[in-house]
Formats: sequence, structure tokens, C-alpha cells
Amino acid sequence: MSLSDAADWAQLVGIPLTLIALMVALNGLYRAKQQLDHADKVSQGQFIFTLDQVLISYEDLRTRARYDRSWDYVDQQLTDFQYVHERARIRYYLAVFERLGELLKRGMVDSALVAELYGSRLERLLRKDGVRQIVASKPEEWARLVYLWRELHPKREAMKQLWDKAIKESPPFSQYVDCQTQND
Repeated sequence: MSLSDAADWAQLVGIPLTLIALMVALNGLYRAKQQLDHADKVSQGQFIFTLDQVLISYEDLRTRARYDRSWDYVDQQLTDFQYVHERARIRYYLAVFERLGELLKRGMVDSALVAELYGSRLERLLRKDGVRQIVASKPEEWARLVYLWRELHPKREAMKQLWDKAIKESPPFSQYVDCQTQND
């Protein structure tokens, strides 16, 4: 066998082996991407649960903002200390949303999901005059919160319209669930 024949033979064997190696490498890259995508989903889920745990500590403020139409934290019955404490808790609560705004700005969280899960909390809080006064008194300090609201508000409005349309077009709930109790 001549040197030329050996080179031809090496090419015949080498090209398929190179193609096989390339396919194995591409398969490895595909699997790595799948693992990264899965890790990203797990991370997003963990973030949501962690944020929910943080927000639980402000459940009293959320409940009052949601159900107490007269609540605006500026209660004449509060002592100076209680007023300062209440205002500080509201600022901490707003700071959670401010941090969320920064994460949204960096593309680390999905804006549609944030709007769906947390938009109503922020909307109800920002409806309160006293809370808006906190933000308006130093808007440069709350830039991330303002950014979050500007991003979420259009999505919240779109969700409300979709929800209203779905309610109008949906058959009554009783068609989906057997509401009668059965006696055994």
C-alpha cells in the first residue's frame, strides 16, 4: 500500500468519524441547553416562592390597601411613633417592588408573569394617596418602582380586558361543575 493510498484510506475513515464526533458534540450542546432552560425555570419558580415569602410579612398592609377603602396610613389616631413605624413599613413594602423593578429592567424576570402575580398588589397600594405622596416626594429615589409600574400597567389593563371578554363569552360555571350534592 502506497502512502497515497493510505492517505485516501485515512480520509475515507476520518470524514465519517469527524461527522459522528460533530453529531455527538451537537447532541451534547442540545442537552446542555435543555438543562440550562430547565435550571432557568426552576430558578424562576424559586424566585417566585421567595418573593411570596417576603411579601407575606407585609400582608397586613396589602389587606388594608385592598379592603379598607378609608385606609391611607395617615391615621389621625396614630401616635408619632406609630406613624413613623407605619410609614417605614410602607417604604419597605414599596422597596420590595422597587427591587422587582430593577430585576425586570435587567431582564431577569418575565414582565407578563410579574404583572399577573404581583400587579394587583402594586396597583392597589399605589391607589392610596399617602403612598403616592411617598413616591412623589422623592421620585428619583423611586425610579425603579416607577419603571415597574410603567411596565406593568399596560399589561394589567390588557389582562383586565381579556378577563372581561372571557367572562362575557364563557358559559355559566355550573356547566363545568356538577353543583348538586349527592346523598349516599
